[in-house]
Amino acid sequence: MRRITNAQIQDEFERFQRNVNVTQDGQRVLQQENRIAQMLTLLSGEVVEVAKDFFSMLKDHFDKKYKNLPTRTITAIIVALLYLLSPVDLIPDIIPILGLTDDVALIMFVYQLIKQDVEDYRRWKKQRILQA
Repeated sequence: MRRITNAQIQDEFERFQRNVNVTQDGQRVLQQENRIAQMLTLLSGEVVEVAKDFFSMLKDHFDKKYKNLPTRTITAIIVALLYLLSPVDLIPDIIPILGLTDDVALIMFVYQLIKQDVEDYRRWKKQRILQA
């Protein structure tokens, strides 16, 4: 099994981040939610929950329901989700299960970068549900 290093994940993140257009790429990611969700069915656990939170955060941001996301957080979420769509990976996705290893690593890398923003969002969402 090929081991992915933190340095490789950070390099991939930075490469994608340099080319992100928040509005266009954010809308593109949201349009591909079903495709990404289908890819995530091969996975389980925390990475799936994190990816779902990422989608929810983007939707609420673009719908102007949640306004507390810094641009760097929005960009990081878009990068993580765009990477899932990318045909050019550290480990090609055509390799069953193993091909998603770098995708999972990048999602969890981004999660660690923006963990406080995700936790703040989760609290906001929970409070919003309780108030409904």
